[in-house]
Amino acid sequence: MSSRRAGLRKLKRLLDSHHIHYMVIGGLANTVWGRPRYTHDAHLKVLLDELSIVQFGELVGRHLALRRADAVALAQRVYVLLVQVTDDLPADLAIGFLPYEVQAVDRAVQVKVEGVELPVCTAEDLIIHKAISERERDWQDIEGVLLRQGHKLDQRHVETWLEEFAAGLGRPEILSRYRQLRAQLNL
Repeated sequence: MSSRRAGLRKLKRLLDSHHIHYMVIGGLANTVWGRPRYTHDAHLKVLLDELSIVQFGELVGRHLALRRADAVALAQRVYVLLVQVTDDLPADLAIGFLPYEVQAVDRAVQVKVEGVELPVCTAEDLIIHKAISERERDWQDIEGVLLRQGHKLDQRHVETWLEEFAAGLGRPEILSRYRQLRAQLNL
């Protein structure tokens, strides 16, 4: 068994055993829904429910290495806990708390990722997560998801949330860029 697979299993066991709801996002989810590409790390969205960020950081720190000495303090500021699951699997545990994030975790589907059954965000929620990012690579990933999933996508769900995030973030270009990309791809 590969060290990455062992790392994904370890992460799954940790989160499941403590009843922490989560879903795979980022590059690993992109390999499920879009154009597969190598990603060296794992990105997960986690919901803490009653745990504080400090309690979550302490819990995870008892089982996994934190990638920075100030990882918990950083997580309190940026809502991402940086951990090292195995030697070759770093993971970013993004802490979700918005109603959209709770809904997205509830919508996640069980998919085998590198041989491990994990809850993975839907293709639509992957698009939404990537569209609110400002990285060009994320827009390339969105294009790959659109090309691979095509008319199977629930565009109403995607556009409703993109419209809400565009307004809330004061970034109307999010929705217009998404619509322009869909038009270029005849979707």
